[in-house]
Order: sequence, then structure tokens, then C-alpha cells
Amino acid sequence: MRTYKLKKYKTLIWFVGTSLIVLLLWILFAPYGANKYSHISEEIDKVSADIENISTQNKSLNDEIAKLKGDRQYVEDFARKEYGLLKENEIIFEFKKK
Repeated sequence: MRTYKLKKYKTLIWFVGTSLIVLLLWILFAPYGANKYSHISEEIDKVSADIENISTQNKSLNDEIAKLKGDRQYVEDFARKEYGLLKENEIIFEFKKK
């Protein structure tokens, strides 16, 4: 009788142990398991950083648009710097270094 109970418990322990190992492997390597979660988490971090950079660039461009629409002096400075434009009766002197 005692060997029957011991054998029964060994079988139960083996079954539970095997089930836990299979369950752990499934959690780690399943299509939506821990491994996939890790990769998705890294991708979310990269995309969040990209969104932050684009938001910063967008704000900078919106500020520049507002200046170009409303600040006449900024438009003049921009035209001089970017396109080399001059005011009326303005002359540029270029001096060569010796």
C-alpha cells in the first residue's frame, strides 16, 4: 500500500514539474510571449524617441513660420543671410586677406 502512494506522488510530482517546465517555455517563446514583449518594448522606446525629436523639430518650424509671417526684421535678416539680398543703394565691399 505504501509503495502505491509513493508511486502515485512521484507520478504527480513528475506531471506537475513537466507541466511547469512546458508552461515556462511557452511563456518565454510563445508568439506573444516574453521574448516578443521585450522586442516590442524596445521598438516602442525607439518610436517614442522619434516622436519627441519630430515634435521638437515641428515646434521649431512653427516658431520660424510665425516669425516669417509677423516679424518684418526677421524676414529681412533671413533674406540677407539665405539669399544674399541687399537693400536699395547698398554696396558690398569684399576684402581679400593677404
